[in-house]
Amino acid sequence: MASAGGSIIQSNHYYPFGMSFAEGSAASQQPYKYNDKELDTERGLNFYDYSARYMDPALGRFNMLDPLVEKYPNLSPYHCTANNLK
Repeated sequence: MASAGGSIIQSNHYYPFGMSFAEGSAASQQPYKYNDKELDTERGLNFYDYSARYMDPALGRFNMLDPLVEKYPNLSPYHCTANNLK
């Protein structure tokens, strides 16, 4: 993240599913990080809030069922976008 003047005020580096490497510069801690999703640290679990459910960056998986699971009984309840990533 950069200031209006162009100086770097926060840098973040991630593993493939959003788990953070050791923080770079932490002068400003804004909550929106990986994929522009909010990192929820209030419960001490460090999950990303994807609105409908939370994602665990250490596992690279959603940790709760999709709220529309009953609408699609032929899919796994843990799929993301029905694995349709075209």
